[in-house]
Amino acid sequence: MRLFSLVLMSALALGSIQPALAKVKTGANKGTESGNGPSPTILVEDAIRLCQLIVDNERAILDALEFEGWSQNVEYNIGNAPFYKEINATIYYDGVGDVEIWGYLENYPGYDIGYCAYTIADPQLKISLAPVDALEGFDGEIEVEGAQSYGAWRSEGENPDTFIHAYQNLDTFVYQITRIAKFD
Repeated sequence: MRLFSLVLMSALALGSIQPALAKVKTGANKGTESGNGPSPTILVEDAIRLCQLIVDNERAILDALEFEGWSQNVEYNIGNAPFYKEINATIYYDGVGDVEIWGYLENYPGYDIGYCAYTIADPQLKISLAPVDALEGFDGEIEVEGAQSYGAWRSEGENPDTFIHAYQNLDTFVYQITRIAKFD
């Protein structure tokens, strides 16, 4: 499997299209006492961690997704190649439901823009936005309307470069992050 990762990373470096990996893992049970799937806090922490790797253009995302059992598709030769890259990954967690990560990277002279969305459509449990609200280095707020929560944050400082939206409503949980990196 390690050799496969090295081959995949080498192919990405050359800019070729990658096929979807056939590996799918169901029922990942980390962070649970009952073994029925990850806890709501672990799900949010995973969303934050994995999406950060995508928006930071870290190739470690490929190893993380493979190691954790996500099926993934990385396309580095679509649209406005070589200035646009896209990644999509899915997994099914017992006791939670289907989870999808989708993100892209756009390159402009002096700037990179990264976006990632971690979505659980029809989650089988309620997911709190508290772990997102507790992130250090971000200003923001959560608004609650009945059983639904919505939040928006931006990185602190005079020139914020990272923006987060997250929401949990009756049928969806979404964590979204956008990062605009400026290079001198």
